[in-house]
Amino acid sequence: MKISASILDCDFLHLENEIKRLENAKVDYIHIDPMDGHFVPNISFGISMIRDIKKATSLPLDVHLMFQYPSDFIDRIAEFMDYDNNSFITIHSECNSIVAEALAKIKNYGIKAGIALNPTTPIEKLNSVINDVDLILQMTVWPGYGKQKLITEALNKTKQIAKIKNANTIIEVDGGINEENISLLKDVDMAVVGSALWKSNNLNKTVKLLKGE
Repeated sequence: MKISASILDCDFLHLENEIKRLENAKVDYIHIDPMDGHFVPNISFGISMIRDIKKATSLPLDVHLMFQYPSDFIDRIAEFMDYDNNSFITIHSECNSIVAEALAKIKNYGIKAGIALNPTTPIEKLNSVINDVDLILQMTVWPGYGKQKLITEALNKTKQIAKIKNANTIIEVDGGINEENISLLKDVDMAVVGSALWKSNNLNKTVKLLKGE
């Protein structure tokens, strides 16, 4: 299991140090959740944070855009990410941009493209773009807030997604994942983990447990 470490609940006053802690614990990705205050009611941080995090780490980025109109921002974000073909930009299937065009724009920059589904969004939303994505993100909480409990009904959809995705497409889940429930993740390649990391007394040990090492 690969671990994409969400910084949403970290200590932002010491962000660079927090990222170094994640690197030392050998997480696989840094997960970043920009929010626009429209697609979700909260605002986390803007896209300039992506630029600064990219400068601070050698780890690939896993950028999850909770934007109503992600197409308006992809050009600037791709520039900040140095067109890194190991990183992901994920947009929501429920956004107001034309999803296929937004995904194509991401891939034109050589960055891997992902599509996210909210907990109750039917997987049929994937039908028109299933061949255009490198990652499918199944939300197991409602986007926009940290510290939520995992919605197991949403997690059950990963088995269906596994049946229709391309062989090289990664299935990721995001929301409420911790050491106690990560064993429930079947057909999943990568887990986004946030608060379970930041409340850990031994980050290195927690990451190993989450990875199954």
